[in-house]
Amino acid sequence: MSDQPRPKTVSGAKPEIGHYDDFMEHAAHFLYRAYQECGELAEFDLFGAKHVLLSSADAQEAVYRASDDQVSAAAPYQYMVPVFGQGIQYGAPVETERQQVRFMSDGLRPKRMKTYAQVIAEEVEDYISDWGDEGEKEFHDTFKELVLRTSTHCLMGSEFRHRLNDEFGELFEQLEHAISPEAVIDYQSEAEAFSTRDEARARLQEMLMKSVNERLAANAAGDEPPTDMLQSFLDARYKDGEAMDHELIPGMIIWIMFGGFHTSSNTAAWACLAPVPTLLPPAAGRKPGVIAAATSAAATSLVTTPSRLASSTPRCSAAAAASPSPGTLVACFASLPTVASTLASCSV
Repeated sequence: MSDQPRPKTVSGAKPEIGHYDDFMEHAAHFLYRAYQECGELAEFDLFGAKHVLLSSADAQEAVYRASDDQVSAAAPYQYMVPVFGQGIQYGAPVETERQQVRFMSDGLRPKRMKTYAQVIAEEVEDYISDWGDEGEKEFHDTFKELVLRTSTHCLMGSEFRHRLNDEFGELFEQLEHAISPEAVIDYQSEAEAFSTRDEARARLQEMLMKSVNERLAANAAGDEPPTDMLQSFLDARYKDGEAMDHELIPGMIIWIMFGGFHTSSNTAAWACLAPVPTLLPPAAGRKPGVIAAATSAAATSLVTTPSRLASSTPRCSAAAAASPSPGTLVACFASLPTVASTLASCSV
C-alpha cells in the first residue's frame, strides 16, 4: 500500500452536484472551510469533477516541482482561453506557452524597465496635475485608473495611450466579470457574462490590432521603434526563428495586463494607506505587520518601511481624515511633487 498521503473529503457533498452550491455561494469561504476540516489536502466535488485544495508549503511545492506530464496547469484554466485567445498561454501547447513567457520576460529586462519608469513618472504627474492642494480620492478606483494609464502606455506605446478612453477600461472590466466560479464549472454556458466577455474580447482585438498594424507600418517606413512591450513582441522569435502571429499580440497584451493590473492597484492602495492609521478603521486589523512599498526615482528603486514612507507621504486635511464618505478610502495631498514621486513608486 502506498505511503503517500491521501486527501480528506470535505463534508456536505450533495448527490450529483457535490459541493457546487457551497462553492458558488462563496468560493473563498468554502475553500477556507475545506482547509479547516481537512488540513493541507482537501478534496471536493464540483458536478463530478474532483478537485484537491493544497494549502501547505510542502503540498504546493509538490505541485510546482511536478512535471507537465503529472500536473497540467492548462486543464483547470481553460476558462481563460476566451479571455486571452486561442494560441495564447493555456490555449497553446506547453512548449509554445513557455516561449511566450520568455517573450514577456524579454520585455521586462532592466533596459526596458528604465524607460518604463520615466513613462510612469510622467503619467502620474499628468494625472494629479489638476488635484489642487487638498481633497479626497477613492484610493482603489484611483489606482486602478492610474495603473490602466501607465500599463497601456508601457505596453502599447504613446500612440495607443493618447487614444485611450473609457471604453478600453470598460471592456477590460467585462472580461474580468467573466472570471468567476461559474466559469470554472462551465465557461461556455449561455450566461450573459460570457456572451458579454466574447463581445468585449472581439472589440479589444480590434482596438489593439489597430495599434499593431500602425506600428508595423511605422517600422516598415524606417521609423525608430520605441522601447515598449508591443515592439518587444514584434521583435520576438520562437526557437525555430518564426515571428509571433501578429493576430496573437493583442492576446499577449491582455495576458500581461491580467497578470499585473489588480496586483499593482491593490498593492499600491495598501502601501500608500498603511502609514496613515486614521484612514484604515475598517481594515486596520486585517493586515498586521509591516507593509512595505517600493519607491522609485526614475530607474532607482529601494524598499521602505511605512515609517520611511510616512515621512514623504502628504499629510491629510483634518476634515478629510475625520469624516470620510461611507465605503470610501481617503487620499489626501498637500505637496504635488511629493505625491507624484509616491504614486509613481506605487504604480510600478
